[in-house]
Amino acid sequence: MNKKLFKSIREYKKESILAPILVILEVLMEVLIPLEMAKIIDVGIANGDLGYIVQRGVILVIMAMLALFFGVQAGNMAAVAAAGYAKNLRHDIFYKVQDFSLKNIDHFSTSGLVTRMTTDITNVQMAYMMSIRLLARAPIMILLSWIMTLMINVKIALLFLVVIPLLGGTLLFIAKKAHPHFIKVFDEYDELNNSVQENVNAARVVKAFVREDYEVNKFHGVSDYVYTLFTKAEKIVAWNSPVLQFMMYAVVILIALIGGRSIVFGTMETGELTSVIVYALQILMSLNMVTFVFVMIMIAEASTELENLKHEYNMVTSYLKDMEEIESLPEEEMLLLQSYARRIEELSDKQSYYARRERKLDEAKYRQMERMEDEVQEGCEKLLKAEEYQELIKRDLKRLDGEKQAYQYRKAELQHILEDSRSMAIICT
Repeated sequence: MNKKLFKSIREYKKESILAPILVILEVLMEVLIPLEMAKIIDVGIANGDLGYIVQRGVILVIMAMLALFFGVQAGNMAAVAAAGYAKNLRHDIFYKVQDFSLKNIDHFSTSGLVTRMTTDITNVQMAYMMSIRLLARAPIMILLSWIMTLMINVKIALLFLVVIPLLGGTLLFIAKKAHPHFIKVFDEYDELNNSVQENVNAARVVKAFVREDYEVNKFHGVSDYVYTLFTKAEKIVAWNSPVLQFMMYAVVILIALIGGRSIVFGTMETGELTSVIVYALQILMSLNMVTFVFVMIMIAEASTELENLKHEYNMVTSYLKDMEEIESLPEEEMLLLQSYARRIEELSDKQSYYARRERKLDEAKYRQMERMEDEVQEGCEKLLKAEEYQELIKRDLKRLDGEKQAYQYRKAELQHILEDSRSMAIICT
């Protein structure tokens, strides 16, 4: 998938890492189970040792329970990671659309943006969940199963070295053939959504001009085309099952032939043959899982690839329209526009030159600038403290001013009272 899309994982990285780890532990348990079954058959049943059978049976049940626990936890982590990833991706796309310029809004249709935020994100979510679960499971399962088979019988292990590339190559070829059809399907999804949107937004217009039959036929035409494309793609992908079944039963027959001869000559036990058949089925089913995940990843990439092609087409079309408009301008305006373009190009070149230019600042000057930066910071702090101190002094001066005015007012009032007292004393005498 596109690396840009992985930026939307964010807070779900923990679940995205834990899911493959739990899957590996599940696979380890599943690979060890056939080995224990072989010991029960070859040792316990062959010797009639009930105690040994019970002992190995308990170990087998514990392994199965551990495999179940790891599988449930891995599925839970994968589901949380994929759902959270889809949530973040939908959020990022929505806010990216909000930042579109008017030119970009004209380039992207509403139906296309709706498809990007619904169907495409759902496909990406499914592809991501399968990638961190099934795609992590299949290679480990193939490797461990092949190692176990190699420990039991070398000839059968060498047989897998022929079968695995042959079956894997065939399944990948089938997936590659279906890929172009999925791209066409997502292109037609936009047309289907656009048709529905037009009918919903302009329902009264359609009824006023009696165009219901035309719009219904138009919708059915697009819908039938989507059905046809999906049918073609699914017919190609449907070859996976018969090819896998044919290879599976062919391998089982070859293993039975090789294992039967080995049992007859005493170089292999019956339980080991059973384990090898189980490992063969695990390997083939894992290859089928890889192909299935690969198809889902191609479906998810198809929408991204389609959007990139549309964007490139719109950009080229926009440039051609701009060139036509420039060529149709009067000569004076065209020359003026060309001079502006040359000026912009010169400024861009200068900007690139200054961005690439090496900095000629040695270590001593850098340290001196650091010290000056510290001194400037200290000076700013001192200035702030001085300003605060001056503010306090101004407040004190204002308070003293107010007290002085109150004192003068009180002094004048006392002088007035004193004069009145003197006048009353003169009158009384």
